[in-house]
Amino acid sequence: MPTDPITICLLLIPGLPLLAAGLAALCGVIRLPQLKENAHWPVVLALLGSLAASAWLFYEVRNAQEPNLSTTASTTGFEKVVPLWTWANIPHAYDLKSPFPEDTGPRDFRIEVTLRADALTAMMLVMVTFVSTLVAIFASGYMHGDRGYWRFFTYIGLF
Repeated sequence: MPTDPITICLLLIPGLPLLAAGLAALCGVIRLPQLKENAHWPVVLALLGSLAASAWLFYEVRNAQEPNLSTTASTTGFEKVVPLWTWANIPHAYDLKSPFPEDTGPRDFRIEVTLRADALTAMMLVMVTFVSTLVAIFASGYMHGDRGYWRFFTYIGLF
């Protein structure tokens, strides 16, 4: 179980809406009208949770940066990478032909699924989760009474 706040936020931001999408789909599969009419609650609450986690991530990333970062143009800033799994790993996949002898030789081909946090990512996550939360809240009133209500909120949670 991760204890680093940035890692926790990076896992919660996509995890909460995915879990809510499953709950909204479950509300539609179960043939009770009360559940179908309230399929928006898990998604709206999960998006609010993702918004809170995004704001927390923004705060943590902002505090993790060096204090003199704004005065140094060559500094790249803070970055945190959380690897989830390796999708493809092919050792010695290709040979790199380079004019530099220390740069030649066989190279591995790896595709890793990772979550990454830096200043731009944190700011954009706050904006995107805020707009997504507003869309879900507005859609809960706009889509009320539609027969595909639960399906719509399942897709919103997957988005």
